[in-house]
This record gives sequence, C-alpha cells and structure tokens, in this order.
Amino acid sequence: MGVEYLSEAALFVCPFGMQYKAVEPGNQKAYHQGQKMLTQAARLVPAQPPIPCPLLPTPAGPLPCPCIVAPPLFDTVIHSAKGPLVTKKAWALCSVGQKVTPQLSGTNGHILYNNAASAKVAAIAWPEHKTAEPEKPAGQDVALSASRGITRALAATLAPIAAPSDKLELSPERGETLPQPLSQPAEAEAAPRPGMFCSCSANQPECRDCAYRQDNAPADVDNDSRQLRDNYNAAKPHADSYDVYFDETVEPLGNGKPNKWRYAAHHLLSGNQVFKNNSELVRLARFCGYDINAYENCIMLVGYPEDYPDSERMKHVTAYDVMSEGRVQWHVGGHSYTFADAEEKAMICKQIGIRNKIAIGPEEIKSYAELVQEEIDRLTDRLNNKKNRDLVCFASKQAQAQLCAKLNRISQKIKAKLAAFAEEGKPHHSFPYYVSKEAYRFTYGLPRTGKVITVLQENGQIVLAKYRLERFTEAIADKTRNLLIKPGAAQTFSLSDNNWKRECVGFCDNVQYFVYLDGASRNILPFSVDSNRQFPPDSRHTGRDGRKFLDDNNTELLVWLKDNSPNEYVSPAVMVKKRLQELGEAVN
Repeated sequence: MGVEYLSEAALFVCPFGMQYKAVEPGNQKAYHQGQKMLTQAARLVPAQPPIPCPLLPTPAGPLPCPCIVAPPLFDTVIHSAKGPLVTKKAWALCSVGQKVTPQLSGTNGHILYNNAASAKVAAIAWPEHKTAEPEKPAGQDVALSASRGITRALAATLAPIAAPSDKLELSPERGETLPQPLSQPAEAEAAPRPGMFCSCSANQPECRDCAYRQDNAPADVDNDSRQLRDNYNAAKPHADSYDVYFDETVEPLGNGKPNKWRYAAHHLLSGNQVFKNNSELVRLARFCGYDINAYENCIMLVGYPEDYPDSERMKHVTAYDVMSEGRVQWHVGGHSYTFADAEEKAMICKQIGIRNKIAIGPEEIKSYAELVQEEIDRLTDRLNNKKNRDLVCFASKQAQAQLCAKLNRISQKIKAKLAAFAEEGKPHHSFPYYVSKEAYRFTYGLPRTGKVITVLQENGQIVLAKYRLERFTEAIADKTRNLLIKPGAAQTFSLSDNNWKRECVGFCDNVQYFVYLDGASRNILPFSVDSNRQFPPDSRHTGRDGRKFLDDNNTELLVWLKDNSPNEYVSPAVMVKKRLQELGEAVN
C-alpha cells in the first residue's frame, strides 16, 4: 500500500470549520493528474471568508478567525522533487493553537514515489497579511483584553481584521460588510472530535447526536484475564485445533504433575500494552460493541509453576522444560522485551536465517508488543484512508459488526502464529510472534551443540568420558528432553603414572566444559578450569553414572552452556599448547 500525498487541490480545515487551501510555489517536478504535489515550500491561505472563532470571545461576541496558520506542516517524505512531499498525515497549528488538518488530499488515492523515506520538515511559508494601520474603534482594547488566552502579539494581528478601517473602503451599498459574529458558538459544539474514524458532519443532526462523536470519556480498556479465561471456558467444546490440543493434552499434562505449571489466558490484542494506546480506536471499538475479553481474543499459554524457583538460571530451566513438554509458548516475562546482548542478538539472527531462511539484522528483532502495535497501526491507517475517501458511518449494526470482525481477524492471524509453536520440532513456525523473551530464546537463542567431559575419581585413578550435546529438530520434537546426549571416547588415567598429566591434556584437546561426578575433586585436572565451566555449579549428589546424570539434567546443562558460552573458538592445537605451557612443559 502506498502513501497518500497532498496536491494543490488539498483542502485543510480547523476543528471549527474554517477552510484553507494549499498553494505550492516551488515544486516543478512532482505532479499528479495535473496537480502540483505539495512540498515544504507550500503555504496555506483561507479558502473562505473568516468565520467567528469560539476561542476568541469578547463582550460583543466571538472575533473572526485570524486565518493565520503557523508552521510547520509535519509528516513528509524525501523525494526527488525540490523538497519533502507532504502526506495525508500532515497538520499545522493556527495562531490560537488548533490543529489544521487535510480533509481532502486532492489526489483521490494512493501514490507511492520511489526513494521515499521519512523526514522532518522545516517550517513552511504562510500568507503575509498586508493591511493598512486602522483606527481603533472605542472599546476595542477592552474587547481584546477580555479575550481568553490572546497574547498582545496576537491581539495586534487580529485588530486589522476585527475592526473596520477607512482604508478598507467597505461599501454596504455594494454588499461589502464584515462577517457578523455568532451569538453562540453552536458550530464549534457540533464539530467532530479530531482523529475520529468516521466522516462526521457538523451539519447532520444524526452526527451531532451520535454516541461515538459524543464519547469524550477516557479511553480505558478493561483488560481482565479472569474474564478472558471464563469466556474461553464458556466456549467449550472448542473447534479450534490449537484449543483442542490445549484442552486434551496440555492442561491434563500439567494437572497430572503436581506443581508443574499454571495456565495463562493471553490477550492476543494486548489491552494494556497496545490497545489502550490508540484512544480513538478504543472509543470506536467501544461504540461498536467490541469486547477485548471475548473468546476470539484469547489463546491459552503456560506460565508460573507453583514451585517457580528463585534463581535466574533455574527459572530458565523451568521455562524450557515446560515449553519442551507442553509445546506451548511461555507467557511469563512481559511482552515488550528487548535483547540487550549483541552476541545473543547475532546468534538469534543467525538461527532465524538457518531455520526460517530469512535474512534479518539485529535491529529487526521485534517484541510481541511491537508486532501487535504494527497490526493496529495498519488497521487505523486503513480506517483513516477509507474515511478520507468515502462517507463512512458506524451507526449501522452492520458497520459495527464489520469493525469487530476486523479486530477479530487480527487476533486470528496472531493466534495462528502462536499456535504453530505446538508443531512437533518446529517452534520456528511461530516467527515472528513470541509472547516472551524465553519463548524467543527457546526457539533461536539456545546453543545448537556443545562438548563436555565427565570426571570420575576413584581408587587412585580418574576416568574421563567425552559427550557431544546436540539440540536439533529431533530433540525439540522429543517432549521429554531438550538435548540429545551422544557419548564419545573415554579414557582412564592412573595418578601414579608420570605421564598422565600430559596424556590427559591431549585427551581433553579444546573441551572447556567439565561435569564433576561424586568424589571428584574440582582441582583434579592438571590444568585450570574456569569455575563457570564446572558443572554442577552447586554441591549436590550426582551419582557416578555420567550418562544418566547428563540425561536427567539435560535442560539445566543447556542453560549452563548458553550462559557460559566462550567468546571465541579456540582450536584443539592452540588449547593443548596453552595447557602444556601451564604445566611448565616445553612445547615445540
């Protein structure tokens, strides 16, 4: 969809009905249907005689509109024309602080110019008011002082317009008279609220009496998770395949294991983080009967278990265990997350490229809240475009139902993405919609492979065994584990052998992660091992069967590998040389 730009045929209006036309003196390149497109050189001039402004009251009635539009016009794009083009979102302020916005674009549709980009525009020009110095009638100073919020500078600007002058030479015989002030600003009361999504007309009684136009209450959103859950349960038995999976598999699975997890009724359109930030859409949805807590806006996810751990590391372990076993996204942690670590973002982007075949940069990683906001922005853009080209009214039940259906379609689109997480071994099918940072990490941020060595010490010997840990599709599809444990070579070293240390260094090559079983000293190896790469990090019973211990703690091992990944790869030859030097042995 293109961007709608303004031409010289554009019509601007203030909230009280004063109309302005645009004049483009500079642009000689960009045209549409014979009309010049507006650039930053454009200026606004009155398109009608001045009307009384209710914000300029005096004892004799409101003063006429000064018809001065102050710069700048906002929202433009850079184009090959001699300045940024002005879009349909442009607006300016008049001298009494009211927004003047385009009612008609003059282009009657969307136009997309090549090489357009966002830009901020300098001040546009506005018409000069060249009038002779008038004589002030008696009482003029009193009237101006009584005006609320008019500065002395503004009063000086208004005086030539508000009072007749000898040099103006008005002739009543020829019908030349100043506009008469209104006794009551009735037109101002009927003016539509700025930003409304309907083509409200101040001249139509049905518009003046419309509950949507009269809704100036705070744009509050009753985002109630309990009510959402109740509405979800009331819709049972469900026909949606994901809901059936959750009802028949995930919920019984959690209930069958004490303290395993709790369930979270998630608003697909987030009421607090997204929806309530769009106040005009909230009012329209309220008028049309949209319920953000309805079943159509719900998906069931998993959250805090009753025994949720205190340590950050074990919180990650719990989240990945639950997602692995239930194949449902983890709800905990907020929906406006960010990834601060540059290396983690780089890994995520790399994995998105591998798994989704999509090239993405770190700056393109978006949170769930950002993605939902983009969906809402697209909807509001469509509503605005329709309003600006047609007569749009939401008074009919059909129009109200259509608005609710549009919102529900957005929810259905997001739900389909979140539901794809349940596909065996394919959580990447949810891209780019992940409700939490841990759901994103579970899919893309965990290491794909790792190497560890178990250390067992007994009877004057140490037994070292190598294992390769892998996390690929088959591991993710296996609901009981997050890693595949593949055994490698093993070797026994006698502590009484003079060469055991050198042989041990050669066996370990560049492995940096060691798992110490019961009875093994953390200092038994002949070279130093970073404490962060010694597992388990606490004192606990591990048993003497290394393979079984790795299997039983595979998710914690995965988190341990993620949290302590090396900054750079070190080759086996370089690592062996370094460790032999640490032993004090000469290295050729």
